[in-house]
Amino acid sequence: MLVFACVWLLAVPDWNEHNEIHAICLMIHIGEEIKKELERQERSQAWLARKLQMSRTTIRDTLKKNSIDTALLQRISTILGRNFFLLYTQNSTE
Repeated sequence: MLVFACVWLLAVPDWNEHNEIHAICLMIHIGEEIKKELERQERSQAWLARKLQMSRTTIRDTLKKNSIDTALLQRISTILGRNFFLLYTQNSTE
């Protein structure tokens, strides 16, 4: 399963003339968020690769993506001690 940040909102009256349902996609680049957290903790992508028992190339390629497998995101969240899933829930309620 991939994590995408899309939130479906019912249109409020007068939001548009047809009261249609609209999708608002929150653009969260999860790979960039993970990179920022690695920098904050002064850890390298190579360090994360070792912790995940993956190659550095695989990690580098994964962090270039704007979506990520939820099982892998859970593992990364645990290793870095940060719940990256909160990025999606916090942004969806703003």
